[in-house]
Amino acid sequence: MSMQYSPLTDLAIRGAIAARLGGMKRAQVSKLLEVAWSARESELFEELSLYIARQISRREFDRDAARYLIMGLNELRKQDKLSREEVARFIGLFRWAYDSMEGIRLRIRREHIRNMTFDGFLREIGLL
Repeated sequence: MSMQYSPLTDLAIRGAIAARLGGMKRAQVSKLLEVAWSARESELFEELSLYIARQISRREFDRDAARYLIMGLNELRKQDKLSREEVARFIGLFRWAYDSMEGIRLRIRREHIRNMTFDGFLREIGLL
């Protein structure tokens, strides 16, 4: 039986898997946090979204990973929780999931990422 987790956790995990499958470099993941901390809080969604769009055009970000990141930011915005701390927490979840896949050969296919849950992720990396 699968437990219910925050939609943000699932979006962070899905984004991290897409980033890994897309060959996104860890430096790009770290840079996201830098941008979040340097952006104006009142324009956090816009600045991060534009940064992500720019990195896609430079082929630094995987498009699917970016989509899940934007979905997470939008979820925070809808919940009226779009603060620097909450954004950093979401990106931190993304980074932890990304880092936890280091050296692991992922079996999931790209078209199945959208259905990935936290429990499924733990199974994918061999922890459940």
